[in-house]
Amino acid sequence: MKPEEIEQFEKRMDRKIIKTYGEAIEHINLTINQKDSHNIQTINLRNLDFTQFCHHGEGESHFEFNELFHCLKIFKNKGNEIICTCILDCCNSVFNSASVEFIKFEQGVFFCYTIFKKGLDVQVCLFNSNLDLQGAIFIDNLDINNCVFKSDLQLSGGFFANGLVLSMNKSLEESFILDMKKSKIYGFVNLIGNRFNNLTLNLQKAKLLDCNLQLHGKFNEVLLDEVITNETTIIKVENAIIEKFSITFSSIKAKVYFLSNRVDYFDAMNTIVEGVLFVSNKSVVRDVSGRYTAKLLKHESIKANDVITSNHFRMLELKKYQEELVKNRKSKRKLDLLNEMAILMFSWLSNKHGQSWIRGFCFTVLSSVIFYFLFGIISNQIEFRFIMNNENLLLWGLYWKEVLRYFWLPDISGLKGLEVGFWGALIFIIGKIFIAYGIYQTVAAFRKYSSSK
Repeated sequence: MKPEEIEQFEKRMDRKIIKTYGEAIEHINLTINQKDSHNIQTINLRNLDFTQFCHHGEGESHFEFNELFHCLKIFKNKGNEIICTCILDCCNSVFNSASVEFIKFEQGVFFCYTIFKKGLDVQVCLFNSNLDLQGAIFIDNLDINNCVFKSDLQLSGGFFANGLVLSMNKSLEESFILDMKKSKIYGFVNLIGNRFNNLTLNLQKAKLLDCNLQLHGKFNEVLLDEVITNETTIIKVENAIIEKFSITFSSIKAKVYFLSNRVDYFDAMNTIVEGVLFVSNKSVVRDVSGRYTAKLLKHESIKANDVITSNHFRMLELKKYQEELVKNRKSKRKLDLLNEMAILMFSWLSNKHGQSWIRGFCFTVLSSVIFYFLFGIISNQIEFRFIMNNENLLLWGLYWKEVLRYFWLPDISGLKGLEVGFWGALIFIIGKIFIAYGIYQTVAAFRKYSSSK
């Protein structure tokens, strides 16, 4: 939204000019709204112009809601704590600047399509119901500090010329939604020190242009689907725990940094990265939505020459491809499906898709033990004896000696002079193949950091 568009929006409505608190109270008394069913009053400050407001002869037209509520005698008897039991409705009004401090709102607060030319400052307030700022315009900053929200904070469709600061240090068990979808933000968005256990940040279809978005704390969801960014935008997720981060159907021209403690689930389906998407290390992203997301993160890690992290996302890519095959098994030919599933399954079992040499070693040893045991049964070289004596222990010692001989790939002496038949020979050869595969997978896992793959 350009300055001339804001000016047109400001002049679009015929607003009543309010110059003093007395005029504001007179307007409230004239428009008081009593709801019989719930006995809730509305403090009606809709469609008003406070740009010429003057208090105590001061030049700046700063409106203090605390002063208004004291004039209305809305305050608790003990101390100076203000408790507002009414709905506060300031929709479609214009303020130069306004502040709200140390107020407990029992009902909703509405600033829908309100213009704040020099910003709104909300400090240490308790909102038992919604704080609704849908479509609001902030030429300067929106600053919300140390507030408690027991319902939603809605900022959807708003315009922020210089950004907003949300420092929410109060802790609540209830879920909380910070709804900023379709907002236009030219400035900074700083979520500092929030300790909400179920905070959802909704920035779907938002325009983050020349913006600096900083995320700190614990989030249930961060939704940046269909977001629009430009080259100068920076999104930094730092010291944050996020259960789900979604940035689908977006073209990311911004620089996005994940320096957080943990992202449990990352979804970037159908997203194209033209800028930078940096994940600091492999422990940050625990799981992804699908193969495309894993491939995207792998590619971005390779661009940053981060071999360790790219290997992690390669492993997730193959894991998600395996899940994809199971889900879409009816659409593939059975032979092709069996081939793909076998490759992926043995890759996972043998070395966790190139991540674990210990698995490779165990897979190789186990293969030699199992296949030689089957070969021994078919060739009648092994008999089951349950009586434990020195003779049987000696026989088992000879068995392990033969297993070690079988483990040596070039040795085929086990087939000499024995009537093993077709199945015995087949088991013998398949076992050798599995041992060779296990050795290769063990070596491959040792070399996982040698290239970015």
